[in-house]
Amino acid sequence: MVDYNRQSLDAVVREGLWEKFESMFRNFGWDVVIVKYGRLMRAAFAEPGGEALKRWIDDCPNQLYAALCFQGGAAFRKHLRTRSAIRARCRS
Repeated sequence: MVDYNRQSLDAVVREGLWEKFESMFRNFGWDVVIVKYGRLMRAAFAEPGGEALKRWIDDCPNQLYAALCFQGGAAFRKHLRTRSAIRARCRS
């Protein structure tokens, strides 16, 4: 089992590393099961705007994701609100 939760005590994991792990273990004949989203995340994805949140999480660079995790929920909310406001202004 490889725990790739995008957080690390000593360094941020390099982008795309999980793809190399997946490929390597599949090549060795292992069954690879990727468990990416927990119960609370899946519930959030079911809410209005959930698909956009899922897309943001998937596209977010590890370094930014780790920094926001360290800063806490308020930092996540501020970042997402700012990003959403910028996108809304660009559409008008």
